[in-house]
Amino acid sequence: MAKGAAPAAKAQAKPAAAAQAPAIKPKPDLPPDEMVGKTIGHFSIEARIRDMENETFYRATQTNIGRPVILRVLKPEAAADPDKAAKFRDDARAKASVTHTLVTAVYESGEHEGIAFYSNEAVSAPTLEDMIENGRKIDTTTALQIIKSVGEVFDFFDKQGIARVTLLPRHIILKPGSAPRLSNLACKEAPAPIDQQQEIQNLANLLLPLLAADKASAIAQSTLTEIQNADPAQTTWASIAQLAESRMPKTAPADADKIQSQTITRSRALAESKKMSRKNVIIYSAVSLTLTLAACFFLIRAFTKNNVHVKDLGKMIEIPAGDITIQGQSVKVPAFKISKFEVTISEYAAFLKDLKENPDKAATVAHPNQPPGKSHIPAGWADMTEINPPNPGYYTRAKKWGRYQEVPLSLDSPVFGVDWYDAYAYAKWKGQRLPTEQEWELAARGNKGLKHPWGDDFNNKLANTGSDFTPNPDPKVGAQNDGFKRWSPVNKPETDISSFEINGMAGNVSEWTDTWAEDAERTGDKVPVYRGGNWKTADENTVLRRGTKLTEFQSDDALGFRTAEDAK
Repeated sequence: MAKGAAPAAKAQAKPAAAAQAPAIKPKPDLPPDEMVGKTIGHFSIEARIRDMENETFYRATQTNIGRPVILRVLKPEAAADPDKAAKFRDDARAKASVTHTLVTAVYESGEHEGIAFYSNEAVSAPTLEDMIENGRKIDTTTALQIIKSVGEVFDFFDKQGIARVTLLPRHIILKPGSAPRLSNLACKEAPAPIDQQQEIQNLANLLLPLLAADKASAIAQSTLTEIQNADPAQTTWASIAQLAESRMPKTAPADADKIQSQTITRSRALAESKKMSRKNVIIYSAVSLTLTLAACFFLIRAFTKNNVHVKDLGKMIEIPAGDITIQGQSVKVPAFKISKFEVTISEYAAFLKDLKENPDKAATVAHPNQPPGKSHIPAGWADMTEINPPNPGYYTRAKKWGRYQEVPLSLDSPVFGVDWYDAYAYAKWKGQRLPTEQEWELAARGNKGLKHPWGDDFNNKLANTGSDFTPNPDPKVGAQNDGFKRWSPVNKPETDISSFEINGMAGNVSEWTDTWAEDAERTGDKVPVYRGGNWKTADENTVLRRGTKLTEFQSDDALGFRTAEDAK
């Protein structure tokens, strides 16, 4: 299973910046040094892209999962200085603790043959610095999005007490179809005190000259001018983010436009009917009303696919005590209960709704090591209302349209994009817990210790596995083996069921457990274990599949969970 979130579906929104010449030219790589072409741990270094005083940035690939990254490597002369080496490691930890969706992630740090490094999320998109160097302008929406993103991120940093470096144009990433994101600016200790009011002024002064010279830029210009002239005592990062959001152009969704057009058409038809005789009007109105009601019924059915159809959702099945051999050791597992199905989107939505309505509950279900203020909203779940046009998240798409990433997705599908802290909090909210790895394996393999829920012989038609997955966006390509290109309802296929009648342990999504083990990539570190096959992994999906590559902060679109509890 790939580490970190998988690439998002093709964006339908227009590029964030106005399409004006000259086009943005990619920066040439720096001349190669002795590190280019080498492999450090799981990272194959491809090119040198930035040279700093104490470290060098490289473009690299994480070879064990094929993920592009930015690899930051401490220079040998800096590594020889204990203070500089300690600062490098401390800054990596500070960045890794940031879990904001608008901030690039730090995946892992390590040392290989005396070379210290850590890997950053690589975002293939221009920065504001690139826009400036290429003479590009930005439109009102992009400017307001930048203000909102910066305001939200820095408000988060301030509330969490996270130190950071000063914002520069190269730190603002403008990916088409997405809200602007920021490079990870966290550090153990700020190199110099940051004057918040001066930084707010600097942001306004930076953006004003970049606005396109047209009438459409008036809203952004007036907003930036208002920020410049605002009372410093009343101005915060949160307030300017709210101001930018309030000024964003409101665009109706395409579906709303279509329905509105149909409404206008019906209204015109009704107006014409007034010219008819009273008898004809009555007849016409009755027919029109019937057709309208029928149309509304089918529209509601078409746009509101939010019914939940899985029976026994949330059902717990008791597993009797049993002996299993796991990781080469014989273990006696006490009796326990485990959920029949993986946690679904509809179930997780109820959890988020309750936390939103009762904010104090978040602290009661959080793991003791969870960073303060962490959100439990899964990656890709939320609607991106700050872009134009708004981009619905996967929950909205499952609820209203029943499709996501060009394939069916329903509220009966498993929740995904959850990190380990999210799974832990949900289970505690339910009055339950995550299963241990031993419990998970016993429930999946049964007392006979089968390789698959149905037996020892693998059959790619019996579970929703990656044997037929392809990233090709054509919905007609893929799913030829098990009938599902990506996610399936948690009760499908009906053949993926263990001898204890537990569904979906060989496929659909892999699942978090409450067992921790040594990281497969970072010696000495402990990470939560995830188990089972999934729709994305191309190799044989056996229930013996075991993963120890993701930290508790990471997630994946082929990773979910189920819950357990002690037997009574």
